[in-house]
Amino acid sequence: MIGLFARLHGNVNKDRRNELIERFNLDPSGKCRTYSRGSRQKAELISVLASDVELLLLDEPTAAALIVAVICWVPRSAAGAGRAVAWRSPQPVSSC
Repeated sequence: MIGLFARLHGNVNKDRRNELIERFNLDPSGKCRTYSRGSRQKAELISVLASDVELLLLDEPTAAALIVAVICWVPRSAAGAGRAVAWRSPQPVSSC
């Protein structure tokens, strides 16, 4: 699944992708249909964050509990790579 998204996004930083796979504790060899909803969301987020793009637009990334766990990490990680992050979420985000 991550490979499919990577091909759709284009330029993928493989080192960053592998780091994210480890950070999110995701088995990349799994088939999409075998992933839980949370694992599919992890795969989607990994694919987006591993792409070499200047701006990340995330629509309701806090919808899943797993995303809430990394909500403070994503902006710092993107900023460290010289990228901007914009997201929309109806849920309040606590300060980091």
